[in-house]
Amino acid sequence: MLRVALLCVTGLLLSACAMVGSNVTAFHRLTPEMTSGKTVAIEPGTNAIKDSLEFAEYRTQLAERFVKQGYVVVDQPEQAEWIAFLRYGIDDGKDVPYSYTTPQYGQIGGGTTYQSGTVSNYRTGSYGSYSGTSYTAPTYGVTGYTTNSGVRREYSRSVNMDILDRAALERGQTVKLYEGKVVSSGSCASLAPIFPAMADALFEQWPGESGKARRSEKILSGQCGAR
Repeated sequence: MLRVALLCVTGLLLSACAMVGSNVTAFHRLTPEMTSGKTVAIEPGTNAIKDSLEFAEYRTQLAERFVKQGYVVVDQPEQAEWIAFLRYGIDDGKDVPYSYTTPQYGQIGGGTTYQSGTVSNYRTGSYGSYSGTSYTAPTYGVTGYTTNSGVRREYSRSVNMDILDRAALERGQTVKLYEGKVVSSGSCASLAPIFPAMADALFEQWPGESGKARRSEKILSGQCGAR
């Protein structure tokens, strides 16, 4: 986690950098011999996105990740052994208050000091005055803290993918092999810049341990900030 954060800070010197944190949950019936080599068609999970150019773009991104896992992506569902149905969404957002403290740094010791005073001789009753300066190396540290607070708009995003056996569908049966869900929230009001990171999270430990939730942190370079 620390390594990812440091990479993100370094990336800020060159381009915008967003940290996308996602919660991933997957349930599946995939055996080791089913984790590669199958032919897969990617289809819309709802009729509302069937003709969407946005879906077409996300389909391409998912296809790339299937290929990296060793699958063969085909265009026609009838040519596929499996059909992956994709659904996605983003809400209207909500206002979330935040606050954080920032340390202030400065000199906390050392430097030049001025001294003066009087001295007296109790035997003779005479007295005199003295003055002078002394110098020690300055030291620096935290001199205080500043509290910052405000309200930010936070959006919830989700990506869902179900994989079904095509032959069973043709027989009128529903045989689900994989059911995955990725959820994230952050300041980006659009799903498009965040989708690559969420798709990476879905395939990060493919297919993963069935039923076990996990956290994924991804660095995303782009114009939209996120968490």
